[in-house]
Amino acid sequence: MRSWLGIGARYAFGALLVWWLVHTQVLDFAPLATMSALFITQAVALGVSVTALSSWRIQYLLGDQGVRVGYGRCFVVNCVGLFYSLFLPGGISGDAARAWYFFADGREKRMAVVGALLLDRFLGLITLVGLGIASGFLLASVVPRIVPWLVWSSVVLAAMLAGLLVSIRYEIEHRETPGAHRVLRMWEAARGAFARLRMSDYSTRTLVLSVVLSALMNVLMIVLIDICSVLNDAHLGLVQVSAAAPLGLLTNAVPLSPGGLGVGEKSFDVLYRALGGANGAGSFLATRIFLYCPAVLGGLAAAWSLLAVRKKPGATPPPWPGAPGKASED
Repeated sequence: MRSWLGIGARYAFGALLVWWLVHTQVLDFAPLATMSALFITQAVALGVSVTALSSWRIQYLLGDQGVRVGYGRCFVVNCVGLFYSLFLPGGISGDAARAWYFFADGREKRMAVVGALLLDRFLGLITLVGLGIASGFLLASVVPRIVPWLVWSSVVLAAMLAGLLVSIRYEIEHRETPGAHRVLRMWEAARGAFARLRMSDYSTRTLVLSVVLSALMNVLMIVLIDICSVLNDAHLGLVQVSAAAPLGLLTNAVPLSPGGLGVGEKSFDVLYRALGGANGAGSFLATRIFLYCPAVLGGLAAAWSLLAVRKKPGATPPPWPGAPGKASED
C-alpha cells in the first residue's frame, strides 16, 4: 500500500511541477507544433539509435557472463525498460524490469545478470560525465563560472573509475581466499556480494567495446538535445549544450517523478540560463519525446508478456520473437 502511495505522490509531484513550469512561462509547448516531417524523422532516428546501441552493449556484457541473448531480444527488453522508466519513478525501475526479463535467459546466473545490468548503467554514467567534462573544458575559457563544476565532476569521475578498478583487482587477487583481510563483517559481506556479480569475468575487449558504445550513445543523445534546442530557439551552440546535457540528464534520473518528468525540464532550464541560453525546459521536453519513443514498442511487448504470464501463472516472461524457447517455472 505504501509503495502505491509513494508512486501516486511522485505522479502528483511531476504533474504539479509541469503545471508550475507552464504557469510561470518556463515551459512552452508551442515549438512542438512547428516540427517538420524531416525533423521528426531525424529525431526518431536518433532516439531509436540510442536504444539500438545500448542493446549491443548489454548483449556483449551478458555474453561474457555466459548468458547468450539474441540482439532482437536485447532490443525489445531495452524498450521495455524504457517503458517502465517512463511511467515509474527513477531509472532503476527500468533496470528492474530488464532484469526480470533477462532472468529467463540466465536461469542459473541471476546474479551475473544483475552484475551486467549494473555495469551497463555504470558505463553509461561515466562516459556521460566524461563527455560533459571534455565539453566543459572547451567552454571554460568563455564561461569561467563553470570551472568549479568541472573540478568536482573530474573528482567524481576519477573516484568512480578508481573504485571500479580497485574492486575488480581486489576480487581477482582474493577470489580464492574469501576470509583474507577480514576487518569488518560488513566489508566481507559487501565483498561477497561483489564476487557474486562476477565483475572480474569481463574481457578487456568487451569492456572497450562497451565504453565505445556508451560514448556513441551519449554523443547521439547530445546531438538530439542540440537539434531540439535549435527547435526551441535556445541560442546555445553544440559545445554549450554538450557541457549542460550530462548534468541535466543526471538530474532527470533523480526519482522524484515518473521518468523525471518536470525535474529534467527544470534542470535544463537552470543550466541553459546559466550558460546564457533560453528555453531549456522546452528543449528537454522535445528531447524526452524522441529519446523515449522506443518505449511504445516496449509497452506493447510488456502488455503481451504480462497477458501470457496471466494465462500461465508462475511462468517467466515472455513469448515474443527472440525469447527463450520454453518458459521456465520459478
